[in-house]
Amino acid sequence: MITLTGTAPSAVGNVPGTTVERVTTTEKAELIEGVLEVPEEALGRRELKIFDPIGTLLGDAANLLPTGSLQAIPAAPGNYAFAVMNWGNAALPYTLRVITTNSNTGLLAGAMPAGGVAASTRKDAVPDPVDGVAVLRYALEKGGHVVVRVYDVAGRLVARFEEDKPAGSYGIGLDGRGPDGRRVPSGIYFYRVTLPGGKEAVQRTAILR
Repeated sequence: MITLTGTAPSAVGNVPGTTVERVTTTEKAELIEGVLEVPEEALGRRELKIFDPIGTLLGDAANLLPTGSLQAIPAAPGNYAFAVMNWGNAALPYTLRVITTNSNTGLLAGAMPAGGVAASTRKDAVPDPVDGVAVLRYALEKGGHVVVRVYDVAGRLVARFEEDKPAGSYGIGLDGRGPDGRRVPSGIYFYRVTLPGGKEAVQRTAILR
């Protein structure tokens, strides 16, 4: 069993704040289970999903109580993703315990966090998106005009947003469609945020379906 802690960001409109925790299974793992624990006083709907190494949804546990679980059968060794989704208006701290077992013996099978980092030290709070929706987040120290451009790994422009905002933290929902209205493929994308005054920041996101 490995124990992961993190915080799922607050929702942006109808798009949930999402944090993705990744676990690498070995050839002995025939069952993978995630147990999600959140504070009892936490408000808002929360959900747990699991995806296989190529981004296929394997399981979905919605409307979880302070403690809930989700199981799936790994098709092959590799990097599996648990998406912690938060529809609340406040950030959601959580603990995710991931257990992999050999279904023939019932004994624990090998597993480790992605990258082989010790479970007790890993904390991954990257808000990766799921279900073909990404949230492009940025923060402003002072108000002004913001331009956000999204590119695929080949450097092609996928989407462009412009807005005027006061100081604060914001998110833009990307529905996984390009300028022509067609769905873009699942995969890694980069977005460049041009802040007031010309300063730029580049961040990475992903679209999973």
